[in-house]
Amino acid sequence: MDPILALLDSLGSLITTVAIAGFIVLNLGFIALVALRRDRAIVNRWTKPLVVADTVLLLVAGGAPAASWALRTSVRAVAIAMPDLPGIGAPSDTKVTVEVSDPMEGRAYPLP
Repeated sequence: MDPILALLDSLGSLITTVAIAGFIVLNLGFIALVALRRDRAIVNRWTKPLVVADTVLLLVAGGAPAASWALRTSVRAVAIAMPDLPGIGAPSDTKVTVEVSDPMEGRAYPLP
């Protein structure tokens, strides 16, 4: 289970880092283009696509950690629900016992 969780964690971090780097590079490139050309037509033509690209990159940067967390939580839930699943759950030779206590007499009865 640990390698899967580590992979999901690193993948979420990598996607966030790439999205933030893309956001910075895209905006610095646009600022440089406008500063070099000093043409109002470039600003009018490329502002809407730039805003859309910025929105997508920011949503990816914010959504990747959330998706990674949801996937890691799901993997943990599967590991708890299916302890004999190879590679995820506890080893199959581990015996799990559950006891139910009788509230009237205070004794515990092991379940089969």
